[in-house]
Amino acid sequence: MPVSTTDIQTALKQMRRIDLSEMKAIKLMNRIDTKYIANRRQLLQILTLALNDYRAQNIDKEIISKDDTIYFDTADV
Repeated sequence: MPVSTTDIQTALKQMRRIDLSEMKAIKLMNRIDTKYIANRRQLLQILTLALNDYRAQNIDKEIISKDDTIYFDTADV
């Protein structure tokens, strides 16, 4: 059976939340952002495994947000 967006939202809602004010209090020394590509089934498996060790960031009461990146070194920007 295919994994839906609702399945992903349900998994995220099971995670403890952290909001932006709490994030400011956490020292992110030597922080490295790494992005991965995963299909929905893989993402659901990852979220299930991360449930007890990670928190879902909550921004304006939303746990899923669109990620837009602007690269200023791209010629057409």
